Amino acid sequence: MADPSSCAHCSIYERLDWTVSTHRDEILTVLSKLESNGKGFVQPQQLVAEFEAIPEAFGEVSKNIQEALVLSPYLALAIRPRPGVWEHIRINMKTLDVEELPVAEYLMMKEELVDGR
Repeated sequence: MADPSSCAHCSIYERLDWTVSTHRDEILTVLSKLESNGKGFVQPQQLVAEFEAIPEAFGEVSKNIQEALVLSPYLALAIRPRPGVWEHIRINMKTLDVEELPVAEYLMMKEELVDGR
């Protein structure tokens, strides 16, 4: 796949999938650090700061992250690319698989963190 970072019609999922596949080692280092902090909510600005060390890592996507959850082995992201549009993405922090996440599953992950299960 060509670099979708400048692709206006590419989805957030496609951009993140490309980024993770092209920067595997750097992304794995950051995700391992996030996972070592344990499960919980991650402030979007903290996530952006972690990924700033990786050139072109999340680019425009990072500016649109509204919420991030760490629930091992996943990092789940709620991304709002424009008003009224949300995308939810899950990244497996072990295998670096990126997948679109249905809203219901995202909310279940969030409830699991809040309830402390």
